Amino acid sequence: MTDVQVRREPQQLPSLAPFVRFALEILQMPLAQLQRCVVEQVEENPLLELADRSLPPTKSTSVPVGDDEHPEEYRADLSSSLPHGSMSLREHLLFQLGCLPDDTPDLRTAHTLLEWLDSDGYLRTPLEDVAQAEGLTVAALEQGLAILQRLDPPGVGARSLSECLLVQLVQRNQSGGLAARIIREHFETFTKRRWNELVSRLHAAPSAVRAACEVITHLEPKPARSFSADLAPALVPDLIVRHVEGDYEIELNREELPRVTLSQRYRTLLRDPAAPADAKRFLRERLRQALWLLRAVEQRNARLLSIGRCLIELQRDYLERGLSHLKPLTQGEVAKAINCHPSTISRAVAHKTIQTPYGIVPLERFFGGGVDDGQHPSNRVSTHRIRAELKQLIASEDPTHPLSDEVLGAALRARGYPVARRTVAKYREQLSILPAHLRRQMPVS
Repeated sequence: MTDVQVRREPQQLPSLAPFVRFALEILQMPLAQLQRCVVEQVEENPLLELADRSLPPTKSTSVPVGDDEHPEEYRADLSSSLPHGSMSLREHLLFQLGCLPDDTPDLRTAHTLLEWLDSDGYLRTPLEDVAQAEGLTVAALEQGLAILQRLDPPGVGARSLSECLLVQLVQRNQSGGLAARIIREHFETFTKRRWNELVSRLHAAPSAVRAACEVITHLEPKPARSFSADLAPALVPDLIVRHVEGDYEIELNREELPRVTLSQRYRTLLRDPAAPADAKRFLRERLRQALWLLRAVEQRNARLLSIGRCLIELQRDYLERGLSHLKPLTQGEVAKAINCHPSTISRAVAHKTIQTPYGIVPLERFFGGGVDDGQHPSNRVSTHRIRAELKQLIASEDPTHPLSDEVLGAALRARGYPVARRTVAKYREQLSILPAHLRRQMPVS
């Protein structure tokens, strides 16, 4: 193993000692990334070994870096040999393509097009441009695209929203129905919610048109949504909150951590006076690197636990009553509570997840600015709570006459939340809720 690699650019952390920089890198790693880092270092460093999972963990002992004498049972709890996160979209598609016979026509072209998909699963680049870049014909690309569009998730490889929806209907064997006709011939009318015009153009009963529109609204406009990069870390939480005898306790996700120990055989060799000097120099350097890893991981775990304990104490109402009761909380407030710098909190919670009574959520969810409640300026109201109120207002609106952002803002202000129309629009978009003119549904005749 070469000297410990630090991914940050040196100029970003110019005044920090090498171990401190390495420890900050470890602190920032979510569990899946830490797993990969540990496995790589174990594979490269002969001084590190994965301990037997059947052995009980032992309490680790603090060891100063550079000391050649070390406790026999120095250990650190790390993660399992491989991450358990979900596949990326690319991996998912490659797996399916790999299941096809090698002599499948245009299989290689399908592989090529896979690399041109965007994060939503769409092929946004025109085939003519792909053909020129890859040295292929448009006809060959069309054949490869046909292969991609038969894969899961339905709609992947589409070049537009309408094609995405049509591909899904094809996979459902509904390509000849009224819903498909609406998408092919009257998609703009549908997206603008001109129901009477749609009924007139289709020469169909309003009930049939309404049913077809309902089918379309339940299709997935972003096929790769479930393969979002933000989703994978959530499958393996860094911290776990447990409700025990009326109280909340927090712990590290140790089930995902293998135990790593220092190699006894090489440490014995290091003490052997007959061992060659160059071998001892090599082992001494590897020992330093191994101790850096163990020490940095322990510091990461201890910091995460201290932050977690602080959060469950300050956000108990959220744990007991839900997201609308999340208190406005800044990273600076937590940093002050546990006596560290706010930048440490920022690094520690970035891309980390926690298992709560409401599922596995990002640690960042426990933080968020607030606004004055309008009646008591000293009190702040969480933006999460405002979004929850907004979602409730929209859920209870008349779907044939949805509320505009201006009306929603007035309703929120009447409830004590001083938000402007633009703020309402921003929160609505964060909730993935369409504007009023696109939420309007066809009235039942």
